[in-house]
Amino acid sequence: MTSPEYKTQILKTADQWNSGLLYRLEVSKDGVTLHSVPTFSEWLEPMNGPQALVSGLAVDPCGRVYWLEGERVCHRGRRLVDWHVCRYDFANREKEKIVFLYREEYRPDAGSRASRILVDRFTLWLLDHANGRLVAFSTDSFQVKYVIERPQGIIDAALSADGHLYVLARDGKYRICKYLRNGRPVYRRKSGIKRRACFGSRQLEDPVGLAVGRENRVYVMDRALYASGEFHLFSSDGDEYQRIKELPDRFSPALIATNAAGVVFMADGEARPAVHLFDSDGSHLEEVHIPEEEVAIDGEARRIEK
Repeated sequence: MTSPEYKTQILKTADQWNSGLLYRLEVSKDGVTLHSVPTFSEWLEPMNGPQALVSGLAVDPCGRVYWLEGERVCHRGRRLVDWHVCRYDFANREKEKIVFLYREEYRPDAGSRASRILVDRFTLWLLDHANGRLVAFSTDSFQVKYVIERPQGIIDAALSADGHLYVLARDGKYRICKYLRNGRPVYRRKSGIKRRACFGSRQLEDPVGLAVGRENRVYVMDRALYASGEFHLFSSDGDEYQRIKELPDRFSPALIATNAAGVVFMADGEARPAVHLFDSDGSHLEEVHIPEEEVAIDGEARRIEK
């Protein structure tokens, strides 16, 4: 008979307990297992082999996974890549190509010109880096609903649980602008003057991505802060701001996402398959270990429940 093992875990805040990510019960025919952090389950491999060109990741409210996939083709002696938006249904274990995006010359070291995918029940948003715009498709017909091209130089975008789009761009200065779900800009009155709801121009230095979490807090990764182990944290309207010094040593995040509980996920940008978890207040929680060290992480996703 083996003696039971006990483990005590100290929680910093109530949010950490409520997040449900510091523990997970797994029930099987052999008993009950308590996991202290999310654990790796399985690789999803509906792509075209280990050398598939993939980018971006999103999960819709039904649990279906979306990503960008490049298919290598030859046309009149030219090596080309056709980029599609693909969808995978876990229930049926079926993959389908739902949107053809564009064709471009194949370059071994190049990824897709589009990287961020956002999706809810009615709309799929695709960030087109090449043209600096955010394109919205209907999830019913996959026809274009609208295009956001202002501000210029869009770098990243995020969708909040209450239906606002946050767009990170460089239009003269780096800034974050809010939009309604239908693509219309959000305005606010300040000192009696109606202005676009934009913020961050004084704080952002070299941002690479953003995510929106609990209470519409906005998290921004910034290369200029990596040496000091920091990242930006804004309130939903940008009126409150702080730098969070919680990044692990030698960690240069390039991808960021949140879940419905407000936990922030950051993936390393140095081709190391490391994902770190942060509480909604910015506190570092844990590192999720992913097997097969030669695999790079090319996308993270947030599932929007509303």
